[in-house]
Amino acid sequence: KFPAARNPGVAIDVYNLHADAGGHDRDAAARADNFEQLADFILSRSAGHALIVGGDTNLRYDGTRDARRQALDGDIWTRFLQRTGLTDACAATACGEEALAQAGYSVHDRFSYRSSADVELQASRHHFERERFTREDGEPLSDHDPLAVRFEWRLRR
Repeated sequence: KFPAARNPGVAIDVYNLHADAGGHDRDAAARADNFEQLADFILSRSAGHALIVGGDTNLRYDGTRDARRQALDGDIWTRFLQRTGLTDACAATACGEEALAQAGYSVHDRFSYRSSADVELQASRHHFERERFTREDGEPLSDHDPLAVRFEWRLRR
């Protein structure tokens, strides 16, 4: 059992996302709209709650898109974080996105989080578990590298 569950009034909301994919300008516009809608929902439904958001953002910084689209993706992510008060778990743990991309890890799967007045959250580890998630023939289970983020937490009251 999650210990916060034994503390009435303490909430940690968790959102799993999968934003629109594709490399066309209309896809980028749909992704931007995805994140605006999600931010609006978070602001209306999770106000004041500790929050973890994770999943396939389809926002790419790893050189698989041209510089203009990478900048647009960066702007979408930055605006989403600013609107919702979230922190990127990779940035918080100094995961080294460039090194990850050079090693062949897909860095468009992301986690972000924020604390509340009741719960302090902190990402303490950000890593990919490519070797653990394989089929019997040794091939990956997915076209995405499985991302694991460890969170430390404590009650503030």
